[in-house]
Amino acid sequence: MNFAKSLLDVEDNLGRASSVVNESYAKIDPSAGSTRAVPLHKTLLERVQMTENQLVEISRKFEIEKFDPVNEPFDPHRHNAVFQLSDASKPHAQLQQS
Repeated sequence: MNFAKSLLDVEDNLGRASSVVNESYAKIDPSAGSTRAVPLHKTLLERVQMTENQLVEISRKFEIEKFDPVNEPFDPHRHNAVFQLSDASKPHAQLQQS
């Protein structure tokens, strides 16, 4: 289980890196003398995305599921509570005994 969690952490970080490089690439102005940066950023973005896609495929192959618990009721069998935060827009969570 720790191995799968570690893989998902790597996948998250690659996704963040991909977003940052993509945003940076979109802001490059080739007319401002940064023509060397364009192919470099493009290559970096392609490689990060390729690595991210490969990791997603490996996770899928080994049935490692990534899920987003936002707006889901807390399930102690599936979620780990790191801290509690009151949110008036959400119903008060009731722990279910199993």
